[in-house]
Amino acid sequence: MNDLQHEPDMLEIHDEAMRDVDTDVHDLLLGYTQDGYIYLFVEGRGDVSFYRQVIAAKLKNGWRVKVYSSGNRKKVFKSKEDILAHDLDMSRFAFVVDRDFHSVDSDETVSEEFYITDGYSLENSLCSGELLVGILEAYYGLTGITRAEADIIVEHFNQANSRFCSFIAPLTFQMASWRFKGAQVQFTTIKANSLAPIQEDKQLVSGVMPSEKLTAQCAALNADQCSDAEISSIQTKILEKYDLSEITRGKFVAWFFCKYLEVLPSIFKEVIGADKNLPKANVTIGANNFTALCGTHGGIPETLWRFLNVRFPDFSVAIDGELAA
Repeated sequence: MNDLQHEPDMLEIHDEAMRDVDTDVHDLLLGYTQDGYIYLFVEGRGDVSFYRQVIAAKLKNGWRVKVYSSGNRKKVFKSKEDILAHDLDMSRFAFVVDRDFHSVDSDETVSEEFYITDGYSLENSLCSGELLVGILEAYYGLTGITRAEADIIVEHFNQANSRFCSFIAPLTFQMASWRFKGAQVQFTTIKANSLAPIQEDKQLVSGVMPSEKLTAQCAALNADQCSDAEISSIQTKILEKYDLSEITRGKFVAWFFCKYLEVLPSIFKEVIGADKNLPKANVTIGANNFTALCGTHGGIPETLWRFLNVRFPDFSVAIDGELAA
């Protein structure tokens, strides 16, 4: 007896058709309206909440924002092309892409609808001592510290973050070299918690990644390790333009920020030099919810404010709170 031939149902046909479609632009078209909305396309789904909060707080009364995640850098650019193809009002749209390593070798030029993050990604701009203090006040209920103590906390985190970025710098330079050579290496498979040993003391991290650890990382990624000459050239180019904390992969920086929060209660008294305890957090902050929970507590990148002000002059409020001209 012959097997019955499978006939695809309408859902399967739809799924097949959607594989080559920008699904976020598809969703946009289903609900698109010019009545009181502006639209933003970003790379990752984790960025959506941050940008929605930032822009919603900046819009004049009566205006709202919808934020869509395209999935990656290349797809954000494609989203713009798809929107142009549908002849929509481009003055209502803006697009955000991560800098990644694209501006290390030469300055990247994009059209006026695009904002490029200051550092490798959004997390590099967010993770700072100022954000840390904001998080301690918002989610730990920290009160009663002096301005001088807050400054100490800011400086301590910034220095610890700098040491972490220095420790994994050999991998950062390696990653940049792979990018420039066009090697297909999946950075998303690198486990941040495998990069640096975190000490539960005031230092947290020190030294530099051992060469054997770097070699093991390359092997785990099934990627060729670049020569010393290649790495030296990349290192020079990077450090001529950026601080390591700006160009280290943002997911790694965010992971260290969350790890710092884990260690801080045990070293808090030592850090601020006073007999004060850090209250227990009322929420768990990790890599998966970092941007959504923490993003706006440390201030918004000035370049982002300025971009939004120029991009949406008819809809937004200026940095100083005055209506945009």
